[in-house]
Amino acid sequence: MKKLIFCAALFAAITFAACSDDDESNLPATEANIVGTWKIVHEQGYDDGTWSEDFPLLDDVNHWWYWTYTFDEGGTGTQTEYGTIDKGKVKYADSWKLNYSISGNTLTITIWYDDDEVEEESYQIKSLTKSQLVLFASEYGGDWGDGGSWENTMTYKRIK
Repeated sequence: MKKLIFCAALFAAITFAACSDDDESNLPATEANIVGTWKIVHEQGYDDGTWSEDFPLLDDVNHWWYWTYTFDEGGTGTQTEYGTIDKGKVKYADSWKLNYSISGNTLTITIWYDDDEVEEESYQIKSLTKSQLVLFASEYGGDWGDGGSWENTMTYKRIK
């Protein structure tokens, strides 16, 4: 009887551990795996110094803000910025259309803003699980004109 209980407990423990590992194991960087809504939760990097921020980001006058990316099937989606103004009293949400593509572990996002400004950014997908997406971008001695460089790592949590 003791062996039966031990075997049942061992089987349950192995099954539970296997399920939790599956939820957080790295997935291939594909459209099927990135489709959903992702909320920024942390950002860190360096430019003139190192920095690290958790989101929603709260500033010194009680404004907070964060953004999400919604990646739909077919390479389209939206970026939405959420925040407050007027010392945190008024909430807002602004959305813009985007296109995205994935090639290898590179995610390229093109966003069309209200004033017809188009922004294209490419990110290295450092990690992709069912619940978390980590993107990395950098530039060394590039377009800044002063030979400056920067790095940025952004961590997103899947919310849908």
